[in-house]
Amino acid sequence: MSSATRRVAADASAGLSPWPFTGAALVGAVLTVLGFLLYYLQGGLSAAYPPLLWRGEQMVVTRGQGQPVADMLEIRPAEADDGVFFRFAKNAFMARPYGELIWQIEGLDPAQDIRLIWQMQSDPGNVRQAPVQRVHLSAARFDLRDQPGWEGYIINIGFMVRGAFAQPLRVRQVELRPRALSAGDLLEQAWEEWSTSEYWSPRSAHYISGAPYKALFHPIIMVVVWISLSALLYGGWLWLAERRFRLAGFTLLFLMGWWLLDLRWQADLIQRSLKTYPQFAGKSEIDKQLVADDGELFQFLLEVRRYLPVKPARIFIINDDAVNRAVARNYLVARARYHLLPHNSFADVLDSAQFGKARANDYILVLRPDKGLRSQQAKLQFDPRQRLLQWESNRLPVQLLYRGIIGALFQVRE
Repeated sequence: MSSATRRVAADASAGLSPWPFTGAALVGAVLTVLGFLLYYLQGGLSAAYPPLLWRGEQMVVTRGQGQPVADMLEIRPAEADDGVFFRFAKNAFMARPYGELIWQIEGLDPAQDIRLIWQMQSDPGNVRQAPVQRVHLSAARFDLRDQPGWEGYIINIGFMVRGAFAQPLRVRQVELRPRALSAGDLLEQAWEEWSTSEYWSPRSAHYISGAPYKALFHPIIMVVVWISLSALLYGGWLWLAERRFRLAGFTLLFLMGWWLLDLRWQADLIQRSLKTYPQFAGKSEIDKQLVADDGELFQFLLEVRRYLPVKPARIFIINDDAVNRAVARNYLVARARYHLLPHNSFADVLDSAQFGKARANDYILVLRPDKGLRSQQAKLQFDPRQRLLQWESNRLPVQLLYRGIIGALFQVRE
């Protein structure tokens, strides 16, 4: 073997030597983690998670009666025993970076039962709550760091107030402020973001973002930084050692990052499968629908279908719940239209012009999750004696075919 051939072979062997490559990958990983930690410890956390502020007119009353007045929300309870609930945050956020809740609410009394209510992405069916004590009311602030359930990805949060009201509640604003996190807290946050399955959404079957919304340690960003630093370190070693540059080592770094992200994706799929398998495995299509998130609506529509003809009919669908209309309209009506296919449905009819198009033998489906058909808050009223649906100054002769907890089905008479 010639000296030139031996030199090329030695260069190739050195270029693929595992020790420099492994050292570069490990040092790159350590530098990546340290870089993220230092960035957030030196003030980057406030840039990633600024204070969250909700003004009164942006909030929603989901139990009780309330309306925006000027720049605040004024609330009166429907019944003192039921209490009121107003939600000030529907947009999701990570809990750990926020440690203090501050409010400007007039009318709160220590004699009332006041609770902070929130839901987590990982367990939305288990509602967390924490009582607001007299000391919190006097300071108008709540230390969230003392609450064991304040963790994970918060998808819903608000105040529940029970008890008599001497005067209306006037909600001016509520603010969530970030808190300083230690290196240990940040590492726990990183593990939580990397190990927690994403929340289900309508696009979950076709898309995965790779991390919770506004993640501090987004896996894709961290992997890109790690690969870049490791490649620089490995390339620097080759240059200092006067070794020949080869693509094999850099390609392997890229594939390692790809495999790491794919491993997390597979873990996410496994977590989802473990959650859904006991719920849906071995069940018929009907049973699967009944245990789904909208199972109660599906059960109601199964009963409704018994009163509908086999051939597609015209159905006017309305969500007439005055309290929850802004929240539930799109979801309930859209799911009802889907479950009633192939019937020809007209969605969320709210004005008299649409009802005026109803002909004899057409159907009207009224969805109202929390209010009865004779609620004083509902826009649509049913007179059972005259068999009339009334709204504003209009009326329509109907026959009540079926009535359930979620709503009722009518058929238009001649």
